[in-house]
Amino acid sequence: MIYKSPFVFVKHLDEKKEFVFSSQSQKVYAFKFNLEDVIHVADKYPLARQKLGKLGLISRTNNYDEAVSEFEEKKIEKNSTILRLVYNVTTKCGLDCKYCFQNHLERRDTTTETIKKTGELLDGMLSANKNFKLVNLYLFGGDPILRPDLCMELLSVFRKICKTKRVRLFPTMATNGLFKDYDAYKALNKSGLKNLQISFDGPKYIHNKTRKDSYDAIMKNIPILSEFFVLSIKYNIHKENIHGFREFLKDIKSIRFSRPYTITLEALHKTSTYEGQSHLYNYEDEALAEAVIELADLCARNNVPYDICAFFEPPCMATSPYSFMIEPEGKISNCITAYNIEDFSMGHVYDTRSFNFLRDDFNMSVRKAADTICRENKCPFFPVCETGCFYQKRLNGIDFSQPLCRHKFYSKLVDGLIELKAKEWVKTAL
Repeated sequence: MIYKSPFVFVKHLDEKKEFVFSSQSQKVYAFKFNLEDVIHVADKYPLARQKLGKLGLISRTNNYDEAVSEFEEKKIEKNSTILRLVYNVTTKCGLDCKYCFQNHLERRDTTTETIKKTGELLDGMLSANKNFKLVNLYLFGGDPILRPDLCMELLSVFRKICKTKRVRLFPTMATNGLFKDYDAYKALNKSGLKNLQISFDGPKYIHNKTRKDSYDAIMKNIPILSEFFVLSIKYNIHKENIHGFREFLKDIKSIRFSRPYTITLEALHKTSTYEGQSHLYNYEDEALAEAVIELADLCARNNVPYDICAFFEPPCMATSPYSFMIEPEGKISNCITAYNIEDFSMGHVYDTRSFNFLRDDFNMSVRKAADTICRENKCPFFPVCETGCFYQKRLNGIDFSQPLCRHKFYSKLVDGLIELKAKEWVKTAL
């Protein structure tokens, strides 16, 4: 027998439609019939049960505690085929953003030897686990494109290993977009890099306050970047740049893109090295949810593709098996933001004997935290939160085994997403 998953959020906007958000698939679905009735009928048909299961709408149990365990089992199964690796090619950068979470570091490049050791680690992991089908490699910094030679060396090592092991490699890169070397872009593309992310802190008059008057230069480079890469254009949301988003969109829409692009909405958050935080939203702020929906709605009304997956945390490195970050000198961490922070250290590529891929300690903390407010309130958002960001817990002095609750934030965000889905449905119907 199957039951409605406790990790769904249901809202009726009219008598004809029931809108359902699934925390497991992180999507909104529209039903012409009551979801409970749909599940009752689907229980008789294996294919229908399988479909609803993939959408994250059903569970084998109507007990919340058992559903949490069921989710954790599915998460392990889902992540068992994907290896996610963030590699910091360099922590050097052409900008000087005051909020950067790397400002406490001595900026440095990686080395050929560290790339070689990381390759050995990858080869060993792929040999030990035959379930891997995909390696997601994220070239990160700093600005990795400042060292295209090291980027191409890393891509070459990974490409050869993945080809030998018959595993697909999907590389992407984050850059500030200032680099102007056309030949380097061409070579990186030929090396297998097809996707690139660049970031903006707002429209021109806001962006230039934090990113060294770089707005025009980056905008001029976008057509060149678009010749070689599918672009993710990240807009770093904070309280002072929301109202400038319309102007930013106007500038983006004036550009002639050669390939598809997406506006990625993400919030700037508190870091361990930045004190000027009055313009940043709190991690659990309902006003942040309202801002995200407002900007997403502007994208939709301007027919600009957008992505808000950054607000749904998992797969979080801290709790996901086979997901980790390599710092330039070879340190291994399980948080993309936590540089040289011992709480997140997993070892070193030069000595991986004690490397624990399965995150037993962090997952145990999640289970302990879930035993408090999550289970008590039967929170439908557990799969997108897993008791809160561990990095933010540390900054706020919260023990890892305690929740950093975002229920109000997610309720407001999901409510807004459903409204957007309803607008889309009405537009399609017309």
